Amino acid sequence: MSTKLSSRERFPELYAPPSTHTDPYKRTRKVPMRVLCLGLSRTGTASLWTALKELGFVDCYHMLSIFQNPPDADMWTEAVNAKYHGKGKPFEKEDWDRLLGDCQAVCDAPCTSFSEELISAYPDAKVIWTIRDVDSWYNSMMKTIVPVQQPGHMLDYIGPFDSVLFSRFNAMRHAWWNGWLEGKDFEKVGKQKFQEQYETVRRLVPKERLLEYKVGEGWERLCKFLEVPVPSYDFPNINEQETFRDRIQVAISLAMQRIMMKVLPVLGGGVAVGVAAWLYHIK
Repeated sequence: MSTKLSSRERFPELYAPPSTHTDPYKRTRKVPMRVLCLGLSRTGTASLWTALKELGFVDCYHMLSIFQNPPDADMWTEAVNAKYHGKGKPFEKEDWDRLLGDCQAVCDAPCTSFSEELISAYPDAKVIWTIRDVDSWYNSMMKTIVPVQQPGHMLDYIGPFDSVLFSRFNAMRHAWWNGWLEGKDFEKVGKQKFQEQYETVRRLVPKERLLEYKVGEGWERLCKFLEVPVPSYDFPNINEQETFRDRIQVAISLAMQRIMMKVLPVLGGGVAVGVAAWLYHIK
């Protein structure tokens, strides 16, 4: 019998039905913010995200949380535009409490682009910086996130037709990427941004509140820092590069299904299939 997990089992966040989506503007803080994981994407954030949830930090916010609750993308776009593009009012603690009110921890983008704001909003939270060699990080980014951000990616073609997720997500990711890089190419400034993030975290966080941590270290130092028991099982090891590609493909497939459900009654079967084939073959 095959033990291969289904897409739904591997990526449950992609299958959250619209009926479960909530309005972030109506949230309030329900649990204290305890941990800020401010290492950049591709530094082991998926493994750390999984580990924190297993340690009982409910919940841990991650870029994937937006896939689970797409309305969050609207509020993130507002935060990004205020910080990077001079549009609107910069977020204050009450805004972060609404957006992140269900969470005891955060990691990954776009949270990491607001390190200064989150450190200020939650001065009692412990901070984790996930360590990775900058060249290794750069190469991983070039193979995963950077191609998705290039003009003409499949996500850009399906975005206008997918009101559930990608119309919102695309607005957020483009505003965030261009703002974080100041309109420059990642190839030219990516390593500089990595170093700037590291220096910012070290400058703002007292040593007793900061753990510089490499995911491959396992549980011991992490649990000691967080003052929680060490699990008896192995630390989660997520192959982020492989998982990233698979998740994007599944997300695109589900978006195509949503689009076809709208298009089919209007265009008829033959035309809908043609549109689907055209979109599928766009790279």
